[in-house]
Amino acid sequence: MEFFKNLFGLGPKQIPILKAIITFDEDNNAWVEFEKLHPELKSPEYIRIVLHFYAKMLVIIDPNQLESDLACNQLLSEIDNISIANLKNNPNILKIADIEDVVKLSRPKEQYHRYVATLFSISGVKRHITTDIPTKGYLQHMAFTIPILIHGILKYLDNEEIEVFQLALKSMNKQYRSGVDFRDLRTWESVPINAYLSSIVSDDKEPVKNLKWCKNCKYFKEEIEGYDTTSNFSQPMLDHLDKSKIPCDIVNDTISVWETFYKNDWEQRALYPKDCGKWEK
Repeated sequence: MEFFKNLFGLGPKQIPILKAIITFDEDNNAWVEFEKLHPELKSPEYIRIVLHFYAKMLVIIDPNQLESDLACNQLLSEIDNISIANLKNNPNILKIADIEDVVKLSRPKEQYHRYVATLFSISGVKRHITTDIPTKGYLQHMAFTIPILIHGILKYLDNEEIEVFQLALKSMNKQYRSGVDFRDLRTWESVPINAYLSSIVSDDKEPVKNLKWCKNCKYFKEEIEGYDTTSNFSQPMLDHLDKSKIPCDIVNDTISVWETFYKNDWEQRALYPKDCGKWEK
């Protein structure tokens, strides 16, 4: 029953950190506003509320409802487009998502539908989201909420955070399109968590491309069996390492660097092992 506890917010102590409120009227005027729920809110939480809300929308779209598959496919396509677009210069998100002909970014003028998402911190790594969805809302609106939310968060992100955000979106869609069941109540929230964590240390990030690996860590990264920057350090990683092939013959230094890296909480991990001093720009 643990997954039901997590789905409905009944698990470990949760600290509310950010709320998003998206509104639509009958003419498809749409707007998004945010409420900061924690005094030490950091900008990456705007990334995470989108990732978790995206995953949650896919979960709660009723597969028995007419046109549910169409709504899910539309959501996936919107994210495909947004994940590869240039988001760094006040982009037209509705145009990128290919919905500008049916949605307007404008405050609803009359009776409206209200979608509320609240992001909670469970630990340094884990986040959980709760949602309040209109009982008489439209499937189309559910598919439109994500681009509207993305429009709202971009002003809070710098260019590097936007890059992380887009890598995380790509990671989520890659998982979904490779067969991960987005309606699985046991695993649905692991997708945005892992997507965010993997995007932080992705080699596709521009700053990473401009750095030169120390030969020892490059060997460690490419050759060690079970290497994964999204996991915790484990002894089997080192057991499979052929120490005789460490290029510069500083085995203990290399192992120490990576042990420190994995022991750090995610919030303290750098792109590369922190304070190593053996790699350069």
